[in-house]
Amino acid sequence: MDSQEQTELPQFFDLISIDGCHDYNCKIHDLKLAMDKCNYVILDDYDYYTDVRNSVSQFMRDYSHKIEWALYIPTFRGSQLIKFKH
Repeated sequence: MDSQEQTELPQFFDLISIDGCHDYNCKIHDLKLAMDKCNYVILDDYDYYTDVRNSVSQFMRDYSHKIEWALYIPTFRGSQLIKFKH
């Protein structure tokens, strides 16, 4: 499914991987969609695309009250793992 066409996820997940559209607004949309529907989210390409880094960093600032912790993982293109509070 195209996450950009979704307004809500159908169930709760332990982990959601967000990779695909690398546009700033796409990432913010996907993170908001996942925030209340999973324990963990992992995002790829954190170091590879400026929009990904900027959107993920802004999301973590804006929603820090809903984030238990975040961990940068030095993969080939950089990944960010976020643990949400529930």
